[in-house]
Amino acid sequence: MRKPPRRFVIHFFTSARPDENEFDDDRVMMISLRLARVGLGTSSRIGARRGAATAAQVQKKKEDDEKQLASLERMASGDLPKDFDLKAQQLMILDLRFPTPLSKSAPSLQGKMDWAKETIQDKLKSIWSFRKAYKVGLIPKPTILERLTVSSKHLTSHALAAYKTMNSSFAKGDIRTLSRICSEEQLKKLREKIKARPKDQLVVWQGEEESAGEAKVLSFRTVDAWSSKKPEDHCAQVLVRFDTKQAVAVYGSKGKLLSGDPKKLVPVREYIILEKKMWEDNDWTLRKTVDPPK
Repeated sequence: MRKPPRRFVIHFFTSARPDENEFDDDRVMMISLRLARVGLGTSSRIGARRGAATAAQVQKKKEDDEKQLASLERMASGDLPKDFDLKAQQLMILDLRFPTPLSKSAPSLQGKMDWAKETIQDKLKSIWSFRKAYKVGLIPKPTILERLTVSSKHLTSHALAAYKTMNSSFAKGDIRTLSRICSEEQLKKLREKIKARPKDQLVVWQGEEESAGEAKVLSFRTVDAWSSKKPEDHCAQVLVRFDTKQAVAVYGSKGKLLSGDPKKLVPVREYIILEKKMWEDNDWTLRKTVDPPK
């Protein structure tokens, strides 16, 4: 008896190499249509050619169709290579939401109602996700105030420290440190920028005191990646706003100042998505810098 096809439930993953590993909707649709054609078309083709085709030709065509059907079923069953690691695949960006002021909503009454609905929905999702996060161990158990504000002092302190480390390491070209605090997506972008610098160029970054600056959680999402209800299969993403003061200076050959001022701290606001997966040993990592909607 043929074993039933293995099935994977993967809600929030995309392959790191989509052209080799990803079973996307177009491919599934193509397989489904092909299965339908094979299953429904065999008898009609045989009937149309019954007068001309011999019994041997009919039998051979039937066997060929059965082989093709079996092959397509194996493709549709999700048979993956033995060395394929699902948990090593990259998470999709979840439905994190930038909070927008009422003044930027559509001027009509319907626009105001839509704004209120979206704001409330995001708040409820963030509250539920925050609660789930500490239930499964993504964050320490929060205080009552932290639950109400959907914010964790542990998370924001870590986020601010990681953000400052990212900036200083990027200026120094320290890819090893960046690989520890950034996920692959952010690391790739910073690595490319570092490699594009002229060899004789020096970048100096200066920030405020270690505890200065602010990191504020704007939107929070927690998901059970495989619907297993196991704590170790959960992951979370948060949208964080960073408000800091920074100074950047770029020097060329012979120490000539090309741009910036190393002594002039200016206000900087950035938005970054942080991510944590329970099945990895890493703490929260910096996933991606994002721009607010205009």
